[in-house]
Amino acid sequence: MKIATFNVNSINKRYELVQNWANSNNIDILCLQELKTTKTFSLLNECFISNQKQFNGVATCSVFQITKTKVIEPARAIYTQIENLDIINIYAPLGDLYMEKFEYKMQF
Repeated sequence: MKIATFNVNSINKRYELVQNWANSNNIDILCLQELKTTKTFSLLNECFISNQKQFNGVATCSVFQITKTKVIEPARAIYTQIENLDIINIYAPLGDLYMEKFEYKMQF
């Protein structure tokens, strides 16, 4: 089983690139971060998506059936179970040192 992760920085702009890369590398499970869209999509066979317009967003896509799903933190963290494998896909906030964003990151 081949698992990969990819920060796409906008799935709308990179959908074809991601699809070709996943197929040519025989990826079975693909965790995506920074989707930046509210559109749904299907890479591999199926995807579980938690997204947000223009910012954030995560998706876990698989050639196998996704049997359990849960949004842990909207557009930032999701849980999936695939083939008895538990996967947590996280897009953590960057945050700047000693500023409001840093505090948000530490709370996250």
